[in-house]
Amino acid sequence: MHKAGLSHTRVTHMKNKKQFIIAFIIFSFSFYCGYSQDKVKLNIIVTGIKHSGGNLEVGLYNNTKNFPKDDQEYLSEIIPVTKDKVEVSFSIQQGEYAIALYHDKNNNAVCDSNFFGIPTEGFGFSNNVRPFLSAPSFRKAKFNLVEDTTIFIRLIYM
Repeated sequence: MHKAGLSHTRVTHMKNKKQFIIAFIIFSFSFYCGYSQDKVKLNIIVTGIKHSGGNLEVGLYNNTKNFPKDDQEYLSEIIPVTKDKVEVSFSIQQGEYAIALYHDKNNNAVCDSNFFGIPTEGFGFSNNVRPFLSAPSFRKAKFNLVEDTTIFIRLIYM
C-alpha cells in the first residue's frame, strides 16, 4: 500500500529532489566560504631609479620558505623602466606578503653582483628594509594586506 496515496516513484523523485537541493546548498556554501574573499589592490610605487632602460623585476611572496628566491614568487611582474618612478599593481587576496625587486639594467634576467656578491644593480624590499650581508628575512619585509594599499619602495644602490 502506498503512503498517503503517493506512488513509490513520486516519493523517490521527491527524495532525490531534496537530496539534490541539500547537495546544491552544501556545494554553494563551501564554494562561498572558500572563494568569496574579495580581492584587494596592492599598488607598488618604486622610486630612486637612477637609469632608464632595462626592466624592473618585481616579486611578490606569500611565505617565508620562498622569500626572496628567484622563480619562487607567488606573483611576479616585469615592467620596462622609462623614467625615475615605476608603478605596478596586483589584485590579490588579503594576507601577509613581502616584496623583493631589482632593476635589471642590462635585461639579462639576473640581479648582477660583484665578486663579493654585492648587487651592482638597484634593488629593494618592502618596508624599505636595508639588507646587511644578505637579503632580509620574510619577517622583516612582510606586511599585512587587508584593504587597497599603496606601498613605496626606494631602490638601493651599493
